[in-house]
Amino acid sequence: MESTTDILRARAAVHESLARTYLVSLGGHVVLVGVLLFFPTGLFTGDPDIMAEVMTISLGGSLGPSQGGETALAAQPVQEVIPVDEADQDVWIQPPAPAPPEETIAVPNAPRMPSRDIPVDSAPEEARGSTPTKGPELRQGTALADTGARGLGTGLSAGGLGFGGDLDVGDFCCPEYLSVMSNLIRRRWNDQQQQRGAVVMKFTVQRDGTLTDIVRQTGSGYLALDLSAERALRATARVPPLPTKFTEDRLPVNLTFEYH
Repeated sequence: MESTTDILRARAAVHESLARTYLVSLGGHVVLVGVLLFFPTGLFTGDPDIMAEVMTISLGGSLGPSQGGETALAAQPVQEVIPVDEADQDVWIQPPAPAPPEETIAVPNAPRMPSRDIPVDSAPEEARGSTPTKGPELRQGTALADTGARGLGTGLSAGGLGFGGDLDVGDFCCPEYLSVMSNLIRRRWNDQQQQRGAVVMKFTVQRDGTLTDIVRQTGSGYLALDLSAERALRATARVPPLPTKFTEDRLPVNLTFEYH
């Protein structure tokens, strides 16, 4: 049989082992809390990749008309620059045509003028006006009158972007490019879901239009919504190349998919 002394010694050894375990666990928790307090972003995180411009786009709402008419608004060409000494002079503007009377009363038993066949000769080609259009700078255009627009349109109707959503373009040179890109992604996006929510996806458009670095920045809390947004970007894969006016080699984009 074991003596009382041996039993007491065994119990004391067990208590010392438990006390040592408690102390080690307490020390580990203290170190973990200190790391979270002094290094909230982690110990091994490096400097973030800083981008010059980040486009913020939100896909939501119904699509609008791509154009306000059949074609986009055209500009009048300027063929000659106005000289400096004539810049302050008044420019003659075509006055508006007089408005027709609202109501006309027919004269009873009015004599009828006999109709006559008058020959009409076509004007020769050299008879067209040769006065050049003037303006502050030379530009191309196809409109016959001053429409206040710039560009080579082929008609006189104002064009829209056809985009249902929000664009925060900042100082971006070409918002039309963002609209085209968003519409291409929308075609691949299934927004008909049973839940409501929003998913923020971050990706980068390379110079050739390839979509890279596709990551989920903020989830919606529903796996189906998150996968639908990510699938839309990966299915699109490529958009038109970046415009020549944009001088950077890549364009980072934050795209929000809103499910209603």
